[in-house]
Amino acid sequence: CTLLVNADRKNLSKALKNPYAESIHTNATKSVRSPVDNLVTASSSVTVQQVQEALALQFNAQNQNNQLSLDEKSIQKHASEFQSWDWLYAKTPKFSLVLNNDGDKSPILKVDIVKGVIQSILIDEKPIDFEIKKGMKFEARSFLDIAQRLRGDEKEAMLASLQKLQLIV
Repeated sequence: CTLLVNADRKNLSKALKNPYAESIHTNATKSVRSPVDNLVTASSSVTVQQVQEALALQFNAQNQNNQLSLDEKSIQKHASEFQSWDWLYAKTPKFSLVLNNDGDKSPILKVDIVKGVIQSILIDEKPIDFEIKKGMKFEARSFLDIAQRLRGDEKEAMLASLQKLQLIV
C-alpha cells in the first residue's frame, strides 16, 4: 500500500515509467495502473508527520510484540534496506534483458538473470565463449568486466548494448 500525502503526481508518473520495459522479458505479474490521489485533496491541512504518527499508533495498537518506531535511526535503517542491492535486485523474479538493433528482430544481446545474478549471456544468439563468474551481480561493473574479457564483434556488441542501456557513456 502506498499513501500519497502531497506528492507531485507528474514527477511520480515519470519516475515510475521504465524506459527498458520493452527489453525486459519475464513471467512475473505485470503491474496494474490504478487511479491515485493525494490525501491533501481530502484534507488540505494533513501533513506527512500526522500520517506517520497515525499509522504508527494504529500499527502499535495491533502489534504489541512488534512496535513501530519513527525515530530518525529507525527510519534510516529501513531506508538503507530498501535502497540496497539485495532489496532492489536479489528479490526480483527471473527475467531476461533482450536488446535488439533498431528495426532488427534478432537480439544482439540476451542476458538471463535470476535473483539479481547473471546466469547466461548470448550475443547474436550465441553464448559468450567464457564462463561467467558464479554469483556475478546484475550491475554495471559486472557488464564492464565481461566486456573487457570479450574480443572483436562480441565486445563491440556488448559495449553498444551497455551504451543503449546508459550503463556507460
